[in-house]
Amino acid sequence: MISRSALIVFAIAAGLHLHYAPFTKVEESFNMQAVHDVTTLGVRPEALSLYDHVEFPGSVPRTFIGALILGMVHKIMLFGRTPTGLELQLHARAALGIINVVALARFAYAVRRRHGRLAGTMYILLQSTQFHLMYYASRMLPNMLAMPLTTCAFAELLLPSGNPYQAIALLTFATIVFRAELLLLLAPVIGSYLLDEPSLARMSYTILIGAFASLLAILVSLTVDTYFWRAATLPELAGFMFNAVQGKSRQWGVSPWWQYGLDIIRLLLNPMAILGVLGSLGGRSRPPYLMACVIFVGLYSLQPHKEWRFIVYIVPMLTAGAANCLSSLCRYRHQIGRACTILVASSIAASALISAGMLRISSLNYPGGTAVTSLPREGRTHLDVKTCMTGATRFLQNGAVWDKSEEEAKLASPEFWRSFDYIVTETPSLLRNGTEWKVITTVFGYSGLDLAKLQARMSPQLYILKRIVHEKHRICGDEQECINQRDADRYKRHMPAESFT
Repeated sequence: MISRSALIVFAIAAGLHLHYAPFTKVEESFNMQAVHDVTTLGVRPEALSLYDHVEFPGSVPRTFIGALILGMVHKIMLFGRTPTGLELQLHARAALGIINVVALARFAYAVRRRHGRLAGTMYILLQSTQFHLMYYASRMLPNMLAMPLTTCAFAELLLPSGNPYQAIALLTFATIVFRAELLLLLAPVIGSYLLDEPSLARMSYTILIGAFASLLAILVSLTVDTYFWRAATLPELAGFMFNAVQGKSRQWGVSPWWQYGLDIIRLLLNPMAILGVLGSLGGRSRPPYLMACVIFVGLYSLQPHKEWRFIVYIVPMLTAGAANCLSSLCRYRHQIGRACTILVASSIAASALISAGMLRISSLNYPGGTAVTSLPREGRTHLDVKTCMTGATRFLQNGAVWDKSEEEAKLASPEFWRSFDYIVTETPSLLRNGTEWKVITTVFGYSGLDLAKLQARMSPQLYILKRIVHEKHRICGDEQECINQRDADRYKRHMPAESFT
């Protein structure tokens, strides 16, 4: 069962974010390219050599299971249609958005069953006006691929008639296949469940379910990912060894231990929701397993490298706790209840406005996507690093010839640049070669916020350059040698006509 009202509200919110910010960034790159390759190239062995991950494998392997699932949903959504370019990319992202929205609607149903209709309605309003979850619901971060499983697991834990063993199985599968950090959430969830009613039978069955889910996840991941990577691999195990054991995650930055506290404030966005979470933690009717989420954040705070998306899984449960607490306050009679209702309604409206502003700013952060959709289809184009990191995907390539070479030896060679008709770069002044180039398009992007005018400041981010060949010259031969057209015509006039047949 799901909440139909939540399904509609969440679908509208996530759909608006998808529509106004259709491009992607480098964090989403692997799954975006994988979904493209699965749906357009197919999964036969001979097609794998054309996949993007063969040329750009990344630091550690990633699982293809999410891409396969999204590819199937994507195919169903197309209904035999054959869109291309940006429209096809939007369909692919919408596939993930639909899955996340349905999972959140299931969780909203659980909130209503556990805490009542008012709490359920308040959860829908609080969740839909938060920026991050609605904005990233359709973005193919590995965390958002795991999100439907964790959200459905929390729904089972929250429902009065829910199945905690199903929740444990879902969390276990998500941990092994999608995100190894979920082990830090799975452990306190299992601990809370076993301590709730300690018994040997409960412990034995929990171990049995966990072992079965682990074995299934290992077999599925090993089978699928070994096929696509052409080598025996468990991607999440490799990622865990690389980031946690070898400590390579430090290369992406180190944050203080309290960073996740600030991240939770940003994720919840609404100040009343933040107060509601604090009130729920101290109340008797707090959602079950809310403390497990707090323990998860505490354990993860020991990891030096921190990003908000690593803890995004607990946002629905925290929001449910806030909705339960705030709905209780609004039910008070007389002035206290009315004052709380006004404050909550005002804060929800303010959160919606702030989310709209954040959406506007975020939509301006993808100059690479804007640039490649402005490119002509003909000719060869070189894309620099920033272009690839801020929106260029295989969906948008749409049959065009792109080159993403980053080798310094190549980039320093004038002959290398002469092979292109267009270049997309953030530093056109670095093109030190004999070929002439002309800037034909300047792509602007977000560069700050003008608080006085309450508007975004825009500045040049990328430039599209076209190679200029003077009319008196033409390019001949594989060596791209320039010869004088006038001399060639004169030579041709002095030769017999049959010499040119």
